[in-house]
Amino acid sequence: MFKYVFVTAAMLFLASCGGGSEDQIPETPKPILVTAGVAQTIDEQQTLDIVGVASGGTGEYVYAWLSSGDVNISHADTTAADASLVAPVVTAPTDFIIRLVATDSAGKQGENQFVLTVNPVNLPPEANIQVMQLEGYGNNRFPVMGTVVLDGSNSRDLDAPENMAEIATYEWQQTAGTLVTEGLDLTQSSLSFVAPITDNEESISFSLTVTDQEGESAESIVSVVLVGQSNTLPTIELNSDIAVFSGERIALQALVLSDAPRAKPFSIAWQSSMTTEGRLADIDQVNQIHTFASAPLVNETQHIIFTATARDSFGNEVTANKTITVWSQLNATINDTGVSAYGTDEKVFSSYQADFAGQDADYGNDRISTSGFIDKTGRGDQGFDFTRLNENGDQVDNTALPWRCVRDNITGLVWETKVSQDISNLHHADHVFTWYQSENNGNFEGDVNEMSTTCANPNGQCNTEAFVDAVNEQGLCGFFDWRLPTHQELQSIIHYGKSIFPLIDSEYFPFSGDSGSQALWYWTNVSSADGVNDDTAMNAWAFDFKSGVDNFLSKSVHARVRLVRAGKVEPEE
Repeated sequence: MFKYVFVTAAMLFLASCGGGSEDQIPETPKPILVTAGVAQTIDEQQTLDIVGVASGGTGEYVYAWLSSGDVNISHADTTAADASLVAPVVTAPTDFIIRLVATDSAGKQGENQFVLTVNPVNLPPEANIQVMQLEGYGNNRFPVMGTVVLDGSNSRDLDAPENMAEIATYEWQQTAGTLVTEGLDLTQSSLSFVAPITDNEESISFSLTVTDQEGESAESIVSVVLVGQSNTLPTIELNSDIAVFSGERIALQALVLSDAPRAKPFSIAWQSSMTTEGRLADIDQVNQIHTFASAPLVNETQHIIFTATARDSFGNEVTANKTITVWSQLNATINDTGVSAYGTDEKVFSSYQADFAGQDADYGNDRISTSGFIDKTGRGDQGFDFTRLNENGDQVDNTALPWRCVRDNITGLVWETKVSQDISNLHHADHVFTWYQSENNGNFEGDVNEMSTTCANPNGQCNTEAFVDAVNEQGLCGFFDWRLPTHQELQSIIHYGKSIFPLIDSEYFPFSGDSGSQALWYWTNVSSADGVNDDTAMNAWAFDFKSGVDNFLSKSVHARVRLVRAGKVEPEE
């Protein structure tokens, strides 16, 4: 810190008076003489005490220090000429005019100035390189095709001029190793490049030179290691986590990749954790990239962790996990589809197709039945569970004994079966009916179909309602509440897994029709909004047991009927 004191020279004032005359010569106003100081030279950001002097005025003075530039002057007491200033930051020697203005009590002013020269004093900047690290590799280590980012933006200049960037220029230079900077802009704050494909490890080095606004420079050096193909880790991704029931299939699919061209072939090993009940998921082929497992039998919800460990040709290993939730036994209230085959974009197979995982055959009662985990009340193909009932409605366990109805143990519905002999029997397989319903008919009851020979109804009306009334009057399996099925109910017994028609479990529903090239339409009780004319539904929904599709038919069309009754009753608490 520099302190300077300025002292004013003494001033002599002469007064004259007349010799004996009464007239006085007017007094000449006294000028205010101010001394601010002499020229000074100091370094930037240094403090200088300044002391001025004023004389010749009237009464007390008020002082004001002023500057021509951004000089910070501290002058708290304006009745005194003492003050201090702080030299601003400059990038080159700079002159500033420092003025002192003194004002007396009469309002007269005087002023004086001096030149303040401020010299720059520059601290060198700090060059700082940060290397963006990659997960799975050590510090400053990078695989082939990995992005290397060298960040110099945290370089600093502690005495940078205000309102200016701390660093004026950046200059990168590769100093050792395989050239990776060709074609790159080496004048930015960061340097980024892709690690080249090399066979073995190699160290490459870089320098960063930063220059501040005042021309001072600093340098930093960093080295990174290119690990080469032999140490580049493969990556592994597993398909999404899911939840399944005991006995359903779990698709296990891994995607293994590497940027190292010689990393293939990959090998893999799958493992599963054990449930709290001591069971493991049965993995089909533990060394296949795409495989499957069967969910184990559990009594309560369990979480199983599947671990896939992949290895490349260099012996580098990576591991990934997926968690599967396994629910206890499926308590289904709707039937499965019966599909157990697997499709691709070309054909149908009986075995699991790893490239087309997650198909119908992997889930539901059909899959659980194949796994042996389903507990059926009766019997049936795939996941279907049927029980035969005799003419009195009693269960028939002996398959050799005749039966008249079938109970679906999944839905609780009881279904009519058909007969093939005696064409006069109400339930003959070849009888067909028009659709007719006096209520819930879409504003059109349908076709009465009187005096028809397409069925064996005693009143000669071969329509759906007349058939229902005739069966309930006669009774079937001891029941008198038969009706036409809903759309959902009728679809529930279609066996979509069969390759030959009719698409129904023929062991329980024989004589369901042999249409040749014709469709096997069965009526539902639902009118169709398609074909509505003036708010009148002329059509009703039906299912084709040859193709499995549904469609709306004119209510005057002759189609088959399979009656149903009741439904599943939930047990009392």
